[in-house]
Amino acid sequence: MTRFGQGLSQTLANTSAGHLLHSDRIELTVVATDVVRLPEVAGIIFYNVKNEILAVNGSSDRGPHFTAPATLDDTITGYVSVILLPEAFAEPLPIWRWLASLVLLIIGPAAGVASLVIADRGNRSLPIVSVPELLPTRCYCAAITLHNQMALGRTGAEQAINDAHTMAMEACASHQGIRVDVIPRGVVLLFDQDVGADQVAACTALSLKLLENFETAGDFRAAVGQTEVLGRVVEQVSFSVNDLDTATLDSLFTLGALSKSGTMLLSADVHRELSDAQQAETTLCVHPLVEDLLEDGAYELASLIQTYDQWVEDQAQLILGFTQQPQSV
Repeated sequence: MTRFGQGLSQTLANTSAGHLLHSDRIELTVVATDVVRLPEVAGIIFYNVKNEILAVNGSSDRGPHFTAPATLDDTITGYVSVILLPEAFAEPLPIWRWLASLVLLIIGPAAGVASLVIADRGNRSLPIVSVPELLPTRCYCAAITLHNQMALGRTGAEQAINDAHTMAMEACASHQGIRVDVIPRGVVLLFDQDVGADQVAACTALSLKLLENFETAGDFRAAVGQTEVLGRVVEQVSFSVNDLDTATLDSLFTLGALSKSGTMLLSADVHRELSDAQQAETTLCVHPLVEDLLEDGAYELASLIQTYDQWVEDQAQLILGFTQQPQSV
């Protein structure tokens, strides 16, 4: 359902960007009427850049919302929000699978014991192996969004994300963070809770500063929230996008698209964990799409306190000095 909602909202945003730019309510209403006929869709809403509703059809409170920005030449012309019906994605109960499982439960143990006896005659002892169980653990999740992915095309977007991966790897090395590429949307940074919200915001700001000064065609924005992963981040070698909660990623990447250049958006739970001094540098983000994405809202962080701002400047000069050095032959 999540993949369908994301794909449909982004496709509608891409194909309706021109209509949203010219506020063509008639064409948008026709599109909304056609889309709502799909059995999986409960409703659809088109917004302009002022967050005013241009066209709406169906119900907006029957299921989850999937929102995507519409862009033309790296300029946002509006937004599309698709509401899906969860019951349309419920799978029918496969009786034959239950029967097959029942047969395996009956004959499986007997077959397993027989194979052990045949394979190891005279040795009835079984080795005991203790495997530690990985428990869900809360961690910080910073989404570095490729804001101009539509203007770059597939090849350009992949190169820009490679640049973001390199810079993000440098930025979060001091706090043992992990980078995850989410092609073609951007890069995700994961940090353990004991790193602290102030340090995570500083690492995210450092990533944006490195990308701003690095020779890349990508325009990047950022949003920081929290998610759950199995085990602690510092104990893992790597994560893949399949290990992360899709709904959280979608919300954070959409928040990143809503953020202004040089700033980042923070979820309410991250904002609460900032120091008092750093909280004083934030303002509440007022946007109708934020209310759809996060129940507790989001906060805009435009600048870091002096301690972390100086750290970002020093680290950026150090990293870019090594990264951009000419290689000797």
